[in-house]
Amino acid sequence: MKMTLCDQRDYMGLQQEQGLVQLQENGLISLEHTPEHLVSIVEKNSKIFLLSLPAEIRNRIFKYTLGGNIVWCTITRCHVVIRTGPPRRYIIDTEHALLRVCRQIYVETALLPFSTNDFGFIPRQPVQVLWQRMLPGQRNAVTGVVIDDSTVRGHLCSGKTESLYTSSQGKSSEFPNLRLLVFHDKVLREEKPGVVERLSGWVQQLLGPWGKIVVMAMNAAGVYFEPCIERSAAGMCGLEDRSTGNNSLQEERSQVS
Repeated sequence: MKMTLCDQRDYMGLQQEQGLVQLQENGLISLEHTPEHLVSIVEKNSKIFLLSLPAEIRNRIFKYTLGGNIVWCTITRCHVVIRTGPPRRYIIDTEHALLRVCRQIYVETALLPFSTNDFGFIPRQPVQVLWQRMLPGQRNAVTGVVIDDSTVRGHLCSGKTESLYTSSQGKSSEFPNLRLLVFHDKVLREEKPGVVERLSGWVQQLLGPWGKIVVMAMNAAGVYFEPCIERSAAGMCGLEDRSTGNNSLQEERSQVS
């Protein structure tokens, strides 16, 4: 899944200074006050079929539309392009166009791309880059992180887990509401002694005893598919291979959402 994030903090601050938007404490746009020239549009939009559905059904539709994916985060280095004249195409992607349909849909979906997807980082450096570009509300909404095999080997096999996603208090320093970790199934086949035990201790420190882990198998193309193991963080040491049938990752993470 593609998700492009620019640094929104300065842009949002400028919009607020110019009186164009009001911001909440978490950095997201506040829509409590509707400008007079938009009142009639808001009232008209509220009568469309989608928004007339019960809130529980709308929320389920929005979650299936925006969530259930693994968002792999990488850093792309590129050169600045200086071009004159009108742009050749729209520079705004359509991956999350749903959020821009109307004010009510924005209110109901603004955080769903962050709360209903799992974020993977290869290598670890993109975590800090993404964290700096997220608004506070977006960072707090992230509940799932995918731990790639190289990260596990580099930190857990060497015993260096103190700086891996954790703060001095043990909880995630970047994503304080983290409740789900997804691992490659190779982790459990690691031959070095003590790896699973260190992994268990780190997971419980990071998620608490009620957090959830999902171990995914990976096909030859490097794409995660059906979960082969799922267990609470407290039960990490007793992991054994177990088939979970046809559950998708979206269904697995819906249990912690």
